[in-house]
Amino acid sequence: MNSMKTYNRSKIMKRAYKLMEKINPSTGSLYTYGEAQKQSWKVEKVEIELKNGFSRFAFIKKSTGEKTHRVATRNLKQVPPSKHPKGMGSSSGIMTIKFFDCTILEWRSFNAENLAA
Repeated sequence: MNSMKTYNRSKIMKRAYKLMEKINPSTGSLYTYGEAQKQSWKVEKVEIELKNGFSRFAFIKKSTGEKTHRVATRNLKQVPPSKHPKGMGSSSGIMTIKFFDCTILEWRSFNAENLAA
């Protein structure tokens, strides 16, 4: 079995093109193509970490503009059974990243453009 991480390059590029329509919180202007690709790769790496176990990351809160740090997962083995999703859920697209916050024990999400470095 190969231990290399598998990246979904198609998803990364689609997300990068969508990011080019968004405001970069660190610069206050639209994402350039290079910035969008870099941001999309960062989001992909966080998503892989979330899927495989725990991830530590930071994002900019939309409501307050403050940088917030989280320890999170999407691995249901790490989520209490009472907090497991009840159904299939709704697809929120490639720009919304859903995660289980291990500190407050609740499901949360953030937009891809708000992932901090």
